[in-house]
Amino acid sequence: MRDVDIPPGGCTVGALKPRLAAGIEAGDVLNDADIRTAVDQQLVLNDEVHIRPGQEVAFLPAFSGG
Repeated sequence: MRDVDIPPGGCTVGALKPRLAAGIEAGDVLNDADIRTAVDQQLVLNDEVHIRPGQEVAFLPAFSGG
């Protein structure tokens, strides 16, 4: 888990990804088509979803269920 400053007016998931990637090794994996994003524990379908400071954003690897 890592805290990242989000602008007071918020930003899109797509704008958040490079902010996160800049601080970690192999951060470009966030742009992999198999990575899914959840905001406040709800899956989102695209990177245009707007997030606000204080919201939880999680990036999930591809997985299978049963």
